[in-house]
Amino acid sequence: MSTDMDKTHRLTPSLQLLAGLSILIVFSSCGGYTSPGEKLQRAVFRYNNAVRWSNYAVAGEYIPPEERAEYLADRRDASNELRILEFNIDEVRHANLASKAEVLVTFRWVQPASNIVNNSTFTQHWHYGENKIWLLKKRVLTKRKQADSIEERL
Repeated sequence: MSTDMDKTHRLTPSLQLLAGLSILIVFSSCGGYTSPGEKLQRAVFRYNNAVRWSNYAVAGEYIPPEERAEYLADRRDASNELRILEFNIDEVRHANLASKAEVLVTFRWVQPASNIVNNSTFTQHWHYGENKIWLLKKRVLTKRKQADSIEERL
């Protein structure tokens, strides 16, 4: 009697496959969404990493189309003037219901004829567009307060 009961509650292989596929479809559709915040994080890193390695074709993807040609021409002309050693994303501030963001990025760089390491911090103004991508609208050199003595630095 218990064997009859076991047979009625078992799923046939085709039903098992169907159940497995439906579970897979449900979970894969949940993982396909990328939030604007995640897209911003990826765009900021990808843009600044491209700048760091002088890969301006990739960096240009994050510049508004109407400014892209001028941006690329300016970078080609200035590409040998400095070498970026590293960058650090210091702060990200979202505004306007997360459709705009200000990002503070610090670059460490040297000029080819010098061994002096410089730091420059920029405020980058990012906008989330209608086509659901982040574009860098403006870059502003930001003055940061420097410590006056070694004691203030430690």
